[in-house]
Amino acid sequence: MENTKGHLSEISLFYNDYIYDYGIKKIIQAIYQNCPNLKYFKLSYNIELLILELENLLINYRNPMLLKLNIRDKEIKQQLEDLVEEYKVRGVIKKYSIGHSKININEDFDWN
Repeated sequence: MENTKGHLSEISLFYNDYIYDYGIKKIIQAIYQNCPNLKYFKLSYNIELLILELENLLINYRNPMLLKLNIRDKEIKQQLEDLVEEYKVRGVIKKYSIGHSKININEDFDWN
């Protein structure tokens, strides 16, 4: 991501580390520090998402983005929906999907 010089506009991640979530924190930090032109972000993450890092990512974007999050935990899902709705109102998120069954990890971004 650091080598893209800000030109990366689409990121799709499948992160399946149930024990050690420091890696996903570093990945999200790298995204918001190095990808100002991000328009499409899909994250499939099967343990508690680092909500603070996601908020940091959203704070740094001004272009409307399409966001997909794969979350199983209902409490975390509700917190994420509240956060995402806040940034949708601000125009940072154009469209989003949060949930487990709605996301096909191999599906391309095609949300007209």
